[in-house]
Formats: sequence, structure tokens, C-alpha cells
Amino acid sequence: MDLHVQNSVMVSFIVSAVLGVLLTAAGFVFMRKKFNARIKPFFVGCITFILFVSIESLCNSLLFKSSAGGVIQSKTFLFALVGGIQAGLFEEMGRFFAFKCILNKSKDDDSTALMYGAGHGGIEVIVIFVVTMITNLVLSLLINNGMTSVITSSLPAEQVPVMQLQLEKLAGTKVYESFLGFFERISALLFHIAGSVLVWIACKDRKNIFYLFIAVFAHALFDFLAVIFVKNNVNAFLLELVLFAFSALYCGLVYFLSKKNGLCFSNKTVEKAEEI
Repeated sequence: MDLHVQNSVMVSFIVSAVLGVLLTAAGFVFMRKKFNARIKPFFVGCITFILFVSIESLCNSLLFKSSAGGVIQSKTFLFALVGGIQAGLFEEMGRFFAFKCILNKSKDDDSTALMYGAGHGGIEVIVIFVVTMITNLVLSLLINNGMTSVITSSLPAEQVPVMQLQLEKLAGTKVYESFLGFFERISALLFHIAGSVLVWIACKDRKNIFYLFIAVFAHALFDFLAVIFVKNNVNAFLLELVLFAFSALYCGLVYFLSKKNGLCFSNKTVEKAEEI
């Protein structure tokens, strides 16, 4: 079967990738200008995300290769539950580790949490969304130039049908789908900033350590709902509205808790020598 990706769809991949980069940059600039946040937490957030997600991926690989892995993958509820819990544990513990071990000298500067969240969520936009858009664009060009054999020739025989299905799905992509993906990244970025503030509160005072468990639970629930909706072919617009509403409510809760715990995000005392 001849496959073809519409030019408008390929343009949407390019525009979405650019928007993803701009979203990450906007998060950094906003935290810097609005709250006078230091630069260092942004890059700590980027590196910590990559490190802990890499460890999570390794654990997932080992788990799904085990006898239990087949059972988990065959049950949608179980797959979503395990995936959500793992994401919650690894990413929230990553935040906790970064705040306790790397950014511990900044505990009096609450803007650190915001800038860290912008870095954590921003690099996720790049790694998950922007890279995917670029990959889709490259695959689309190969498809439209009749070079699908270049894609499948290096794959093991058992993986060729899977790749063929992916290429067919790509050829059927609609323009709006890329922009829905971008909207989802906005929801996720807000979620990560809120989660960073919540874990920050947990790190500042031992009596608030239970906030860490709330962050893990919220993260697990967010990912669980996303997987359940996708696996059950729920309308994509409804999915994104639910995730955005979840993020908005989470931000509201964390804002309330930050006020309750006396956080002040406006850092007016950053010295030039300490700006990074």
C-alpha cells in the first residue's frame, strides 16, 4: 500500500517543534524575569529529569522482560497503574534528591522550586515532544519519497510489521493532532512546576515530608489517567481537557499550600555573584 503524509501535516510537525522549543524558553525567561530566579535550578531540573527517567526506563525494561512483564502489559489497568507509580516515584524522588543534595544551599530562595520545575518540565517538552515532531518529519519525508525500505531494512523481521503499522498511523495523522500534543505539553509543564513546589515544601521542613507522598500520588494519577484514556480510545480533545483541568486543580492546591507554608517566590536579594 502506498503511503503519503500531507504537506500540511509536515508543516504542523515543524510548527509544533518550534512551539515546543519556545515553550521551554518561555518558562525559563518567565521565571527569570518575574521572580528573579537563579539560572542554576533550571539546568539542575533538566539533568535530573534525564537521569531519573533513564533509570526508570532501565527498570521498565527489566520489568517488562520478566515473566510478570507480560501479565502487566496484557492488562490495561495494571499497565497504567504500574507505569503511573513508577513515573511518580522516580520523577518526584528525583526532585527530592535535587533539592536535598544539589540545591540545598538555596533553601531560603523559594523561586528555586519554580525555576527547577521549568527546567524539569521544559526538558521533557524537548525530549518527548520536540524530538518526536522532528522524528515524524524525517519519517514523513522518507515515506513521501518512497524510501520506507530505508526504515525497515535494518529492523529484525518480527519488528517490521509493527513499524509498518506505525508508518500507516503517521500517514493518517491529522494537522490538529500535533497541536493537541503541544497543548498537552503545556498541561504537563504546569504540572511539573506545581509538583516541584510541593516537593520543595516537603524538603524545607521535615514535618511536611508527607507532601512528597502527595506529589508521588498526584503524578501517578496524572499518568494513570492519560494511559487509561489513550488505551480506551477516548476522544483526544476530551483527554487534553481532563489533563489540563487536572493540572489546573493541582496548581491551585499547591498555590494554597505554598501560601499556607509561607513561601515567597519573589527573590529580590540575588547578588550578581550568585546569579547562576
